[in-house]
Amino acid sequence: MNTRVAGLLMAVVAVCGGVVTVGCTQSVSGRAVVNETERAAYVTAAAATSSSKAKAARGAVCAEFVVHALKVQGKIDALKRRLDEKADRTTTLGAARDAGTALDDASEAVASSLRNNSVDAGLNTTMSEYSTAAEAFGKEMTKMSLGTGDQTTFATAQTRYFAAKNAGASACGPS
Repeated sequence: MNTRVAGLLMAVVAVCGGVVTVGCTQSVSGRAVVNETERAAYVTAAAATSSSKAKAARGAVCAEFVVHALKVQGKIDALKRRLDEKADRTTTLGAARDAGTALDDASEAVASSLRNNSVDAGLNTTMSEYSTAAEAFGKEMTKMSLGTGDQTTFATAQTRYFAAKNAGASACGPS
């Protein structure tokens, strides 16, 4: 063994031994007592931080919901206008595809926001249903624009979507 390494090793052992010996020679008598004022302040601060994080997460999920629900509504309104105007087939189908895409985007955006933000179980359930309903309605809207959908399935998906949207609006509304 190299003498330098052996000397360095002995020096480290000596220093560590000295630190332990000096550090452990003095003991403090008495009993640990919690300062109730400090504890109360800590608990209050921790609760406020937790509440603040929960509100921020709720706000983020609700913001995604509102932005995308409004986009979807705009696309659905545009489709209704095309139908009321008896617009040509190409224009109407384009509006239907746009609405289907907006529904798919809404579904993904809300689901992503739920994955990235921890919210209470009630809001999570409501927004998960909205995301699932938007996805299903988007698929049916796309099928209808391609001429492969059926009225009954479309109507069921539409009803489910609007019920989920209304529930989401209630859940994200002022409390």
